[in-house]
Amino acid sequence: MQKRLRQISDTIHQTVYSSELESNMMSTAYFYRLHDVYQSSTVYLTFPSNRTKRYEHSHGTMGLAGEMFFSAITNADVSVLNSFFSSAEKHLNTIVTKLLQGNIRPTYCASSQAALANCFSAVSGRALATEANKAISNAYKNFEMIEDVALNHYMPPFSNKLSSTDELNKRKFLYQCLLEAVRIVALFHDVGHPPYSHIMEGTLNDLYNYCKKAPNPTARMSELINNLNPFKGVEYDDITCLLSKPLKVSPEFHEQVGLKMLASAFEDIFQNKFNNLSVEKISKAQKGTTAVYYITVAEFCFAILREQSSFFISLHRIVDGCVDADRMDYIMRDTLNSAVNWGEIPYKRILESCMLIERKFKKDVYYQIAYPSKMVEHIDDLLITRYKIFSRINYHHRSYKTSLILQRLVQILAKDYLEKDDSKRALCPGIADLWNCLSSTLNSGDLYIIQWNDSTLISHLYQTLAEVKSGDCSDYNLSEEQYEDVTSLLEEFLLNRKHFYSVFKRQSDLTPIFSKLFELLAPSVDKVREYEQDKLEKAENSGNSAEQDAEDSLKRLNAEQLDGIIKSGDADSLERIFPLDMLKILSDILEEYKEQGKILSYLVDKNRKRSKTGLPYREDGSDRIYLYNYNTNGHDIELYDVSTLETRLAQLQHYCLQYIAYVEPRSENESITVINEIRQAISTRLFADVKSCMQNLFSCLRT
Repeated sequence: MQKRLRQISDTIHQTVYSSELESNMMSTAYFYRLHDVYQSSTVYLTFPSNRTKRYEHSHGTMGLAGEMFFSAITNADVSVLNSFFSSAEKHLNTIVTKLLQGNIRPTYCASSQAALANCFSAVSGRALATEANKAISNAYKNFEMIEDVALNHYMPPFSNKLSSTDELNKRKFLYQCLLEAVRIVALFHDVGHPPYSHIMEGTLNDLYNYCKKAPNPTARMSELINNLNPFKGVEYDDITCLLSKPLKVSPEFHEQVGLKMLASAFEDIFQNKFNNLSVEKISKAQKGTTAVYYITVAEFCFAILREQSSFFISLHRIVDGCVDADRMDYIMRDTLNSAVNWGEIPYKRILESCMLIERKFKKDVYYQIAYPSKMVEHIDDLLITRYKIFSRINYHHRSYKTSLILQRLVQILAKDYLEKDDSKRALCPGIADLWNCLSSTLNSGDLYIIQWNDSTLISHLYQTLAEVKSGDCSDYNLSEEQYEDVTSLLEEFLLNRKHFYSVFKRQSDLTPIFSKLFELLAPSVDKVREYEQDKLEKAENSGNSAEQDAEDSLKRLNAEQLDGIIKSGDADSLERIFPLDMLKILSDILEEYKEQGKILSYLVDKNRKRSKTGLPYREDGSDRIYLYNYNTNGHDIELYDVSTLETRLAQLQHYCLQYIAYVEPRSENESITVINEIRQAISTRLFADVKSCMQNLFSCLRT
């Protein structure tokens, strides 16, 4: 039993306890690098106080996940608990049986196979089941060996529900294995994020595809491909486990990196742990208890992350669900650090009142978390605040600009490096750290990975800025235009010297554009409505099949719908009515202005994450929100109807930037003039494209 209580002070949760294993995991290079990876990428450049690092967020998420699991188990009905722990015991039995068979060698035990042999001997045949039961019984009996004072803070009062000491020890052992696994999954849920998180993840994916498509890849391109290959699909999921099987669906890049970091972290820790066991003067049964515990925790972690079965999917939703520990910590931490006040959410009350329930979907049993019906408003506030953070902080027009600038900058510098050989001078040779830090595929003990952080990238960019300011384009075999482009991007990102101006700062900036568009289209719209209404009346009188076509046309040009598009500046709705490509229209116009010399450069993007409301979407229903009410016979469970919440989130979407465009004018004095011209050009182009669409759709406009 751990004698010393490890605790970390936290600005949100006051105190978060850490077990011995968790503390060791946090001391690995893979996790410790998160001290220098921003949670919200470049947001700090707009909201200077928002400097949350993924280290404290991950630690806070671990604490909340533990509390959620503890409360869910504590408040659950006895029948649900019995079923839940019966499932856990079956998985434990599978792990121990395969461990004793010795024919599967887990990746995370690669360095400790010899030490494990001192804990228990491999068996087969008829003796296997007997030895497995014996090893499991010893583990239950010797629970005090792995008992941890930090985790005792989250140990439910099982003694009130169990009749014997043996049953109590069994329940405690299984619970601590599950609790530790859930907490470590929460702790490592962000560990695979690259520098500047999602910005660089997208950029690395783009660079990987760029190099793969190159007809004659350079040696540097091949190096990038080889370094990123291990994290690019299910075929590269080479982590061997006793319980969980390889992935069936390719995870995101950072998730696959995270899986391999987790395996390497376990390997580092287990090597020391199991080697120390071999010299300790304790019985073989006691050594076996320790080995069973740690290996079970690791197996549960990978089974949860790989969503091996409905049982482990249920546990994963504590960290990756609709109302989960990750979101709770993120919401509380980012609102505080961004100095915004949208009201406090009583997340402690939400956590303390949650309860584990049992639900069937098809042939599978899921164990989900339900909340008291009286908490509905607080759950609403949680999800609404999440969207406010995205729309008003992460997708603030300046926050979005800095992320696009960094993305463009790294792409230019990386391609410059990748396309040259060693005989030619690259602008930023250090940019290769973005993929070379992964060159060893995260072998155990590798410390190069600790440089895979924001500060390393920024230091390379500062060095590049110093060099471009003291040299000229001929030093790097670049055109003058390329050189000036890099200089502008570096100066704005690193020195806040404004070069790029927003074409749209708010979603409402699109309203006058659409208002002008429909003003110009009004005669055509009126003509179509009159024609289609007349056709509908004739079809109704004659029983003609043209009735449906006329109805569809009138629905397409519904006055209320068009008015809504104008007021909200909703380009997506316009695209659903007419076959348009708003992003291409913007890109074409901005490219024309650049070719004409009216602007020096531009940035343009569609905010595709705008539509992500955070509401349940999974087919298996594992992320649905359940509510419970007390009655005399137990609990009434019902599925929370999110329709009202959907409506409120849809209203917030109207204020979230949909299309993002920034231009670099020839001078600051020209910025207002050129932006107004661009907006007018968008109206003109939209009118021409929509009118052409209408002529194709409605025959009455062709005459």
